[in-house]
Amino acid sequence: MWKYVFPPLLTVVILWILVSFATTLYINWVEEAHRRVVQENYASITEADAIQDGARRIEALFSKEASTDQATIIPLWRPIADELQTRSRNLSEINVSPDDGKQDGKQVALASSLVEEICSLAAEVVSPDSEIDLENKLEVGVSPNSASSDNDGK
Repeated sequence: MWKYVFPPLLTVVILWILVSFATTLYINWVEEAHRRVVQENYASITEADAIQDGARRIEALFSKEASTDQATIIPLWRPIADELQTRSRNLSEINVSPDDGKQDGKQVALASSLVEEICSLAAEVVSPDSEIDLENKLEVGVSPNSASSDNDGK
């Protein structure tokens, strides 16, 4: 009797253990991949939020200090510009997943170019030898509608 029961039972147990081991490996691999994507997304969102906060502080600085002289604006501007450029570099250094690399690379390049444009525009405004009308110069900058029109084709 045991000759007929034991070999099939042993075969099922061995197959069960092998399939269980393979399933555990697959679940761990998927979990690691999702964890990495979530960490990258969280880091990207954090850096993008910091860049947006810096841009808002620049806007507030120039709108509040537009009537004052440049000697007052420059000490307030320098730390914001340094932080903005640091955050932009951090955003470009965040690892992107191989399958999402092209799309995220375009968005990071767009964010970096916007940060550089904001910094150069503000640097022109706060430079001591410039006689630039602040209101007219800020209107020339990138509008939110032009940045979102690049994303409409997706």
